[in-house]
Amino acid sequence: MIGWSKLTVGYEIGQNFLIKTQEVFTMKRVLPLLLVLVLSFSLLAVGIDAPVKDEIWSEIPANEKFVLRTEDFSGEWDLLFGGALVSERNLKLFNFSEENREIIQGILEQNYPGQEVFLLYVYTYQTTYFWPNEFSFVQDNSQYNVENSDFIKISETFSGELKKDTYVMGYMAAPKGVNLEYQTEIWYGDYAVNF
Repeated sequence: MIGWSKLTVGYEIGQNFLIKTQEVFTMKRVLPLLLVLVLSFSLLAVGIDAPVKDEIWSEIPANEKFVLRTEDFSGEWDLLFGGALVSERNLKLFNFSEENREIIQGILEQNYPGQEVFLLYVYTYQTTYFWPNEFSFVQDNSQYNVENSDFIKISETFSGELKKDTYVMGYMAAPKGVNLEYQTEIWYGDYAVNF
């Protein structure tokens, strides 16, 4: 369950460090550090409150976010996914500074030109496995699989076995050829949500 408004904790510290780091390193060398540091201070502050009853979450338009929950074989909740499109407005909602918004958007545009990108949160209800490449998008009777290269992890551990009550974060690019202006289903394994 995602407490989006709790993401503001520690941003100023992270932003100041990123500005200094950016001056020393080139964009390509700072990419992993940048993405981890932007949210690393706030990661621990994300609570397990109601996932979609949050102030910030409610500000994001419905056509720019999704929530998907999976179950294990016994019918118990397994994974919870929350995704919000990366946009100038949404990054402002998450209290990114103007400079950091430009840095993040620049990195994502460089790595995923012409593709929409989601800020993705994964929460585990129990110890389970998460494989990012289990995501796929279905549009106009065509399936587009998400590849490992379509992800930039923010959390140190972003796949494999995740312990109970764990959050991981990353960026997920919609596959090339997907136009999110049209009806789209986002799948994880056997579970789907309309976007």
